[in-house]
Amino acid sequence: MKKKKKQFWFDEETDQMLKDYSKRTGINQSQIVRMLIRGYQPKEKPDVQFYAYMRQLYGISNNLNQLATIANKYKTIDSSRLTTAIEEINGFMLEIERHFLVPEEENPFERKN
Repeated sequence: MKKKKKQFWFDEETDQMLKDYSKRTGINQSQIVRMLIRGYQPKEKPDVQFYAYMRQLYGISNNLNQLATIANKYKTIDSSRLTTAIEEINGFMLEIERHFLVPEEENPFERKN
C-alpha cells in the first residue's frame, strides 16, 4: 500500500486536545486520526495496576496449563475440569483486554444526539 502524506492545520486548542488524547491513549497522533476516520474510538491506556493484574493472570494460566499437561499424561486428576478452568481464565483475560485495550468501533459520520 502506497502511503500519502497529508498535512492538517489545527488551532491551538484542537492541537492540544490531540496531544492530550495521544498521551492518554499511548497512541501517536497520526494513528489516532487514522483510527477515528475508520470509526474506532481509542481507549485510554490502562494504569500500571492493570498490567500487573494481567501478568498475574498469565502466570496463573500458564501454571494451570502445565498442570493440565501433567495430569493428562499421568491420568492423575480430572484433566477435563482443569482444562475448563484454563479456558475460563483465558476467556476472562481476553475479556479484560477487550474492555481496556481494544478500541470501540463507532460510525464517525453518524450524528450523536
